[in-house]
Amino acid sequence: MYKTETTATPFLLFIIILSVYRAFMLYTINPDLYIDEAYYWVWSQNFDWGYYSKPPMIAWVISLATGLAGESSLVMKSI
Repeated sequence: MYKTETTATPFLLFIIILSVYRAFMLYTINPDLYIDEAYYWVWSQNFDWGYYSKPPMIAWVISLATGLAGESSLVMKSI
C-alpha cells in the first residue's frame, strides 16, 4: 500500500554517478585552463559591479569556490 522507494532516490543516484563521472573526466583529461576560464579567474581576484562582457555573478561564484576549495585548475574546471 505504501510506496517504499521515493522518486528522489533515482535522481540522487543519477547526480552521484554524474558527479563521479565528471570528477574522473576532469582528472584524466588535460586540466589546463582555457583562455576564458583564466579570464574569469582574473575577474574573481578583482571584484567589480560589471565586467567587459559579463555580469559579476561568475566572478563571485569563482571567488567563492576558490576560497573554499583552493586555487587550482581542477577547482576552476569543476565550476
